[in-house]
Amino acid sequence: MNPTTKSQHQSLPASRALWIALVAALSIGSSLMMACAAPLVAVAALAAISTNQREGLAMVMLAWLSNQIIGYGFLNYPMDFNSFAWGAALGLATFAGFFAARYALTLSASPMVSAAVAFLAAFVAYEAAIYAAGAVLGGAEAAFTLSALTYIFQVNVIAFAAIALIHRAALALALIEPEHPAMRLPVA
Repeated sequence: MNPTTKSQHQSLPASRALWIALVAALSIGSSLMMACAAPLVAVAALAAISTNQREGLAMVMLAWLSNQIIGYGFLNYPMDFNSFAWGAALGLATFAGFFAARYALTLSASPMVSAAVAFLAAFVAYEAAIYAAGAVLGGAEAAFTLSALTYIFQVNVIAFAAIALIHRAALALALIEPEHPAMRLPVA
């Protein structure tokens, strides 16, 4: 193995760790600004598109955990069973979105179509999991009004586009490398 190849292999994990840390930082910022409307769907879809499964799971876990730490540590979420159960439900919903997006990536050869389908799959899986949690935990009726769903969708579309642009910029500046060239986020 030549020194260049060895150096490149050593820098790939660090660059992907940088990407995961950047998304976690953005998640913290969005949690502070939007509390319950944190763009966990956008993170799930982008993790599915831009990382391998192990790193994607780490990214999703870090985003969800950041949201919970901000909520309980700074935004005074109630410290009761129902609140903790809803926090866990959000985590499970985010993981469901991640796995749905990973599956959706196999449905199209076009990177642009794959990205859109992955996002939509993540949104549907996330909301379905929240709906199921609401059936068990109660108190989710307000989350499924047309205006609430539209707002959550808009927040996540904007976050998805913004983080995708940051990803493209980081790739262009060679700050990060994708796990695999086929996983590069598409450019419009």
